Amino acid sequence: MRIKLTPMLVLLFLFAAYCNSPDNSNVSPETNHTDSEASIINNKIIASLDDHELLNSDFKKYLRSKYSDLKNVLDNDNLKSRLFDSFIEHSVILVSSINDNIIITDNEISEYSSKNEIHLNESTKRSISDLLRIEKYLFNKIYNNISVSKYEIQKYYNLNRKDFSQKQQIKLFQILLKSREEAIKVRGELLNSPSRFESIARSHSISQESVKDGFMGIFEKGDLPKEMESVVSSLPVNQISRVVESQFGFHIFKVAKRQRGKQKYLKSVSEDIEKIIFSKKMISEFTRYMKIIRNSIKIKINYENLFFSYSDLKGE
Repeated sequence: MRIKLTPMLVLLFLFAAYCNSPDNSNVSPETNHTDSEASIINNKIIASLDDHELLNSDFKKYLRSKYSDLKNVLDNDNLKSRLFDSFIEHSVILVSSINDNIIITDNEISEYSSKNEIHLNESTKRSISDLLRIEKYLFNKIYNNISVSKYEIQKYYNLNRKDFSQKQQIKLFQILLKSREEAIKVRGELLNSPSRFESIARSHSISQESVKDGFMGIFEKGDLPKEMESVVSSLPVNQISRVVESQFGFHIFKVAKRQRGKQKYLKSVSEDIEKIIFSKKMISEFTRYMKIIRNSIKIKINYENLFFSYSDLKGE
């Protein structure tokens, strides 16, 4: 079995955002530098990957692609440091794809821009080309060779059966009222005539479910607030609950149906399991391959040229 990935990694989503970001590479996010000082900082070389040089302006554009408001990012050197690590990682992949002679045609760029409604200019064309080049590269080198067998799916199901059990479910109705006095009065009427629950919900309830006879939905254990769940979890089917107070008002509940929990069959969850296993393999293969390509590229990081103070993970 094989799963088609489009795009194939979270990394590619970052590049998609990168394509849509405005080309402000010559504009500094900081406000405490003059234009000339900002230009000097932006043009400093922060990394070299083989013969490819990366500037502060390149990293700033990457930041803008992830955050429309840079203030919180600029105030946090640890966050910028981790984002810089990600920036270097995807730059390594891009350089590797270039070294591998991955070609992207104008037709591919136009098709991608039309599908994703991206306005084409020199900047977005370059970004889309980078995105598609990386996608092709990762697919050819890693993901095209990943598959998940039926045996692996069965084994995962057997080892994680508790994750594929359906909890007890209840079909729940409510009447919501503004005051306790009104709720007590309505509850008294319902105790004498339970079959009127739906009609009273339509005429008296202030909740949005009133138009649906008070039908709230199907709920599992843990879905409802504690003050509600403690009441409805033991409420017999078609019986009227006591009045329950919440921030919304005063509730009267009725459980119309209670369905016991059951184990989901392998057939109904096999596709979900396949995706889980595939994702784990994808991450594992990506990590393994990143070590290989890092060793194949001459990488030099100029931390002293960064526009912020870099902090190593080990030092945090």
